[in-house]
Amino acid sequence: MEGTIDTNSIDNGLRKTKVYRHGTKEYLDMTDSEVRAYAEHIRTVIPREVAFDINGNIYKQLRDGVVLTHFLNHLKKDLISLRSITTNVDMEKQNGVFEASTNLANVLRCAKRIGVVTVNIGPEDILYENRVLILGLLWQLVKMSVTNVSKIMDRPELVNLLKDSENLFDITTGNPEDILLRWINYHLENAHKSEYVANLKNLIIYKVEGQHEDFMAHVPKKCTNFGADLRDSKIYLLVLKQVAGSHITDEAFLKAYIEQDNFKRAENVIKFAEELDCKKFITSEAITMGDTRLNFLFMATIFNTYIGLSKSTSNDVESMRSQIDSLQQEKEKMAEKIKRLQERLENYSDEGKQINDLKKLHEDNIEARKEIYNKALVEHNKTLEDFSNDILMYSDKLGYVYNNEENLSPKDKIMFTVNALTNELEKLRIDNRDLRQMNIIINEIYMKLEKKIEEHIADKKPARKGCLDIFFCK
Repeated sequence: MEGTIDTNSIDNGLRKTKVYRHGTKEYLDMTDSEVRAYAEHIRTVIPREVAFDINGNIYKQLRDGVVLTHFLNHLKKDLISLRSITTNVDMEKQNGVFEASTNLANVLRCAKRIGVVTVNIGPEDILYENRVLILGLLWQLVKMSVTNVSKIMDRPELVNLLKDSENLFDITTGNPEDILLRWINYHLENAHKSEYVANLKNLIIYKVEGQHEDFMAHVPKKCTNFGADLRDSKIYLLVLKQVAGSHITDEAFLKAYIEQDNFKRAENVIKFAEELDCKKFITSEAITMGDTRLNFLFMATIFNTYIGLSKSTSNDVESMRSQIDSLQQEKEKMAEKIKRLQERLENYSDEGKQINDLKKLHEDNIEARKEIYNKALVEHNKTLEDFSNDILMYSDKLGYVYNNEENLSPKDKIMFTVNALTNELEKLRIDNRDLRQMNIIINEIYMKLEKKIEEHIADKKPARKGCLDIFFCK
């Protein structure tokens, strides 16, 4: 490819939307020209019975999704089943907005399937006439339509554009912009070898009276974009003369080329295009403003109508078609591989997220377990400390025998301690039994005492005996 393409201006919107109409102080909205150009193209490819007035409000007519549905079916046959959409949407009725939204959602979903970027646009943007987003969508669809119709990538004449050591794969695997720029530069290179450009250079050398030398001295050799490089219309004139020289005389070409006013020179381009029946999408204002979208579409139309490349023999064509088919299959395989890799990448991303979530959950569990473990460890240490204190206490009770049995193993010492503790517990149980028996005796004594007191009170007899006799003698 010769140079680089200004893809930002092609894909991301217009650089300037309002300009003065040439020769007046009247404003001209370039977005109106753009949507008008798209509408004219759409009208020519959708069925005639579909209601679509290019002189009316284009945005409003797209709200129900019907026109867009038919346009998508033009791009790919039966992409959307007409039975799946509501064709007679009445926006004044209660369910009209819902029906339109359903149609538009279907349109965007199917558009995405054929490669249209729909990231920033939703049904509501079309429904409520978001001009910027609608223009972006129409641009993609119309561009796809024009390049599909002209079959830029499949023309056998493209073999003429190959350079040394190049093959069809080098140019057919690119994008339509690359092909068009290569095609333009091919004709510019040949134009510099032509007689009419030589005559133009002679005019420059002899400095024709009344002509501006600096203006004529510039005969472009390369085109690198569809914006600024085309604003003075010179490349258009050179390309049109190359591809349709029999329809444009040298005199008419030279007269148009040496015109000093860019707008008038652009008008000559429009005039030639009308005569050649390839005037589509473009206006003089679009050329002089460097509208990349409309310039691209117009240049693609010229390519489709007057490619200006010699055709190969039937054998060469068949060989080229075979190569193109082979390359197309390889391209599709590569696209499928890329799709699978993207899916794997998405899966890896999902798995990575799950792993991170599990890792965080695991870390949280570890922290919780650490806390539980630390608490248990503190309690365990306290239990060991209490047990150690108990051992020391009982070892003191065991006295000399335990402390001086140096030949005992730790196990024997533990067993010794356990036996000693068992003996101590048995002693405690015996002492406890004795205490219970003593308690029973004391209770019996108290019961007898209470009985004697009650008898004494009942008899009301004076006490003549000793105090003990009162309680124990009858």
